[in-house]
Amino acid sequence: MSGIVRAGVLALLAVAVARSDSRPPNLNGTWHLEVAKSRWGTVRKPISVIVKVDHREPQLNYQGTIFWANDDDRPFSFSGAIDGKEYPLRGSSGEGKIVLRRVDSYTVLSTFKSDDGNVVENVNTTLSRDGKTMSRRIRVRDPQGERAWTEIYVRDPI
Repeated sequence: MSGIVRAGVLALLAVAVARSDSRPPNLNGTWHLEVAKSRWGTVRKPISVIVKVDHREPQLNYQGTIFWANDDDRPFSFSGAIDGKEYPLRGSSGEGKIVLRRVDSYTVLSTFKSDDGNVVENVNTTLSRDGKTMSRRIRVRDPQGERAWTEIYVRDPI
């Protein structure tokens, strides 16, 4: 999986579930990928992903790292908002724009498109009702074809 796609996917991890009512869930904190609970399909799975989130509705800032078995760790970050507007996203495979929109109180849809048009990624991110778990359904179309997988994240206790 390309670095830019992975960064886009993780961008949504953090943004993923601001609620549309007057009290959005607090996404601040550190989130860890549950590799064994996630479903990978044909994509290469990392050994770990850690994301630190600063969320001040609607603003969202996060940074994280994808850890691979071959020590090819990939840092990523995002700064923008859950507001339906385009924000730049840069990764190891190129640059593009990402748009984050609320679907319902616990779900956010993100769409990333690379500037060269070679990568399109759609992610549905859903926060559990207790705010401790996040599920991300990811679909990517790029020069390698189309792939889909699901990532499960847990938040460190606040």
